[in-house]
Amino acid sequence: MNYFRIIFNGLGIGSVIYLGLILVQGQATVVSAKDVLFLFSISFCIAIGTIVFKVEGLSYLSALVLHYLGVIILIILMNLIFGVNDSLIHLIIATTIIYIISYTVTMIKFFLVSRKFNRDLEKLKNKKHSQI
Repeated sequence: MNYFRIIFNGLGIGSVIYLGLILVQGQATVVSAKDVLFLFSISFCIAIGTIVFKVEGLSYLSALVLHYLGVIILIILMNLIFGVNDSLIHLIIATTIIYIISYTVTMIKFFLVSRKFNRDLEKLKNKKHSQI
């Protein structure tokens, strides 16, 4: 497993989500060093948590549920550590919505990469057959 790739993908997805949330707010937002550290910490931990999807003994649905629960627990802990005072219900709802959006974006990305990979394999297969 390439952990650096997993971590940097997680940081990228987390950053895009954070910037998207700022954009949706529609008002000027000052991003502090504490906010950036919070974002990087959460993104890093969530990315490491995606390793659960590599466990062969787990079904995809089981891994997804474990990852989601891990994300919820992580978000609650990080909010406590960084002193963010949101209500627990609001936090769980917001995290769930963000998780669904992130999952959707990840699945679209996976679909596009798989489709490109399959096209490249088909071209390679056709090229090999034309040489015979």
